[in-house]
Amino acid sequence: MHSTFSDPATSDATGTPRGAIVASFILGTVGASGFTLLPMTLPALAGAFGLSNGSVGLVSTMELTGVTGGALLAGLLSRRFDSRMQAVVVTGLLTLCALATMLVDSIVLLTSVRFVDGIMAGYALSLAYSTLMTTRRVDRNYALLAICPLIYGMIGFAVLPKFEGLVGWHASFIVLSVSDAIGFVAAFFLCVRLTAQDKPLSFIETLPNLRGAMALFSVVFYYAGLCAIYAFSFNMGIQSTGSPALAGSALSASQFVGIGGCIVAALIAGRMDRRLAILTGFVITVAGILCLMFSLTTIGFFTGLLAINFAWNFLAGSHISAVGSMDERGSAAAFLAVAINVGAAVGPLLGFAVKDEHYGLLQSLAVAMILVALGLIGLAIRGRRQAAGGHPVLEEEVLLDV
Repeated sequence: MHSTFSDPATSDATGTPRGAIVASFILGTVGASGFTLLPMTLPALAGAFGLSNGSVGLVSTMELTGVTGGALLAGLLSRRFDSRMQAVVVTGLLTLCALATMLVDSIVLLTSVRFVDGIMAGYALSLAYSTLMTTRRVDRNYALLAICPLIYGMIGFAVLPKFEGLVGWHASFIVLSVSDAIGFVAAFFLCVRLTAQDKPLSFIETLPNLRGAMALFSVVFYYAGLCAIYAFSFNMGIQSTGSPALAGSALSASQFVGIGGCIVAALIAGRMDRRLAILTGFVITVAGILCLMFSLTTIGFFTGLLAINFAWNFLAGSHISAVGSMDERGSAAAFLAVAINVGAAVGPLLGFAVKDEHYGLLQSLAVAMILVALGLIGLAIRGRRQAAGGHPVLEEEVLLDV
């Protein structure tokens, strides 16, 4: 890829400036921040506006719907225009939405503001994914991006309760507005264009090819299966352990194990065949679900949940970067946030399979979806290799080095 940023001290092997990579991490964290702090923002809004669980849930649903819409919009537009300016506009609007949330005085205005916030968040996430796809260390950079929201959440959940005691329900949105403002500054360090071409892409060129579409559906199926389990994991935990406290402890521990999965993924990126890394992550995911199915004990629940969360984050590098490598225009990468959000939305709908607190059918459907996802990404990678004339596109050439 041609670039004026060729100094190895300031850029990676593709010429992408390191400042742009760090800015992408910040942009991705900002895009995910509303979802990350959702357990804090929803109760705050419910208390401030006197909303029922159903009403505040509607606000959340509208925001998450906006995230999917924004990611789809970015997939169509982000590589057709100046990406740096897009990021500046998006993060600027995110900051204004966080501030406006503290000023509105009606449920209609609140829902509208959070919907716009969701659109901007989805757009920011898509820009982050697309920028990192232009780097040489794709697997490692995606793994590092996955760590950032986890660390942000850990800090936020530790600080916000005390901060809320000082400033009231505004605390979460003050933190969000500051985060968004940092994202606004970081946006100026992004690359101007996300493709190697000198002219903007046409509408058709923004769409993924067949391999890219298969890889994206792999993400949809994987996240659907995963989120079907995650949505009901607390209830599964109570059933297995007989204790809400133990179930909650397992969920908390799984967050730390998730960070470990990201770190391991970052360390092995470029050292382990990408296909083997993907297969390993999928096998661990399925093994974790089977553990939940057939070992209804405290140890079985802890083991299964920790395995699932480790694999979820371990795959953040190899699976997602494999999707992005399906075409050189980065079309598949631009729609990654859409695929993830669609899968995350579909997963909990499998709750229809739960009858009388029996989760076996739900877990079986989740395993089936994850196996379908494995088949799709396997076929997509095989097609990518055949398109390259049988040469391994593994992508050691697209990997790590900083």
